[in-house]
Amino acid sequence: NAIDLNADGNVDYVYGGDLLGNVWKFDLSASQSSSWAIAYSGKPLFSAKDKNGAAQMITGGVLATQEPKTGQVWLFFGTGRYLNLDDPSSNQPQSWYGLIDQSLIKERTELSQRLLTNVEGGRLISKVTALEDNKKGWYIDLIDTRERIVDIPVMVGHELVMNTTIPDTNVCNPSGSGYVMAVEPYTGSGLKYNYFDINNDGVFDGKDQLTSGTTK
Repeated sequence: NAIDLNADGNVDYVYGGDLLGNVWKFDLSASQSSSWAIAYSGKPLFSAKDKNGAAQMITGGVLATQEPKTGQVWLFFGTGRYLNLDDPSSNQPQSWYGLIDQSLIKERTELSQRLLTNVEGGRLISKVTALEDNKKGWYIDLIDTRERIVDIPVMVGHELVMNTTIPDTNVCNPSGSGYVMAVEPYTGSGLKYNYFDINNDGVFDGKDQLTSGTTK
């Protein structure tokens, strides 16, 4: 994904991920292409790893946006792969990330965790009022078996929307399942209002509210 910070019509930075979980920033802000380079002295801005320390593949792309209030560049992406024949059976934990591009992020501990819970009728994401002090972003660990993210997230209005994929283990069956989730992009918080018409009555109201209840 590319971003033009000074709105002059020219790309300043390009971001991308790789199969080793690395997020790269390419600096194209110089007027001469001979001066273009990989930012952060050629090091990845961040390397996505699961809770066990294993690298998480990035195949869906990286979305770059600017926070309206601060002008900070944020990067959003998910991890996982669904390309090879053996990919559907992978049980590796995957995650959804939101990162601030201001310095290298060496460990997950530099990010705030948001908790995901399956409940009757949908999902809940922990709600917060602000990003915690000194944190460089947030992450959400996916919780269903074989769940992964293989698409780029999108901004819809002021919200960040992402869909996940849970493939069938039978590679001859292309069907599967997944979730569509929305969060406040610059905190990773679950939304404080009903974004989805859960009961499909054409109205977004209190009847669409999910409660903690019994998890699936």
